Amino acid sequence: MPDSPENNFATLNPLNMIPSSHISTADGNLKATCATGAGSAIAGTFSVKGGKWYWEHRATSVGNGLALGITYGSGSVSDMNAKGIFYGFNGGKRVFTTDTGSAGAAWAAGDIIGIAVDAESGGTISFYKNNASQFTVTEASILTTDFVLWVYNNSSSAGSASWVNFGQDASFAGAIT
Repeated sequence: MPDSPENNFATLNPLNMIPSSHISTADGNLKATCATGAGSAIAGTFSVKGGKWYWEHRATSVGNGLALGITYGSGSVSDMNAKGIFYGFNGGKRVFTTDTGSAGAAWAAGDIIGIAVDAESGGTISFYKNNASQFTVTEASILTTDFVLWVYNNSSSAGSASWVNFGQDASFAGAIT
């Protein structure tokens, strides 16, 4: 991996997952598996306040509630959900407490979801499915608030799993070339 003291990459944060009994991480904290039985979420290790950021998720299973994005919430799944901006597996868009319905294409296992955050000048978060733009959210608080990335499984009836690439492993542990 190209990670070094001068060149650092985020990972998923096993110290910031709710509830911890329903999530496991693997492969250097680049894979999160959310078990069946409760809504669950895991945040990343870097916050996105200022600057421009890009990362990718490769879903290996989506259950019936996987969503990806950013949040400034903490302490509970409902708080993270209420303070999150995300793209759901069903194509849905949520901005804080407002679901706007289908905004992008639905996605499934094997799809790669790209997320680009401009917290420098635009206050935007853009979502991509397999390199095709899906939608962009403009939100002024992105310029001034410490957001963290998150993987969110909003289902108590089906689990999900997702690999992340913050620049350190574009092959998602050898799954693609």
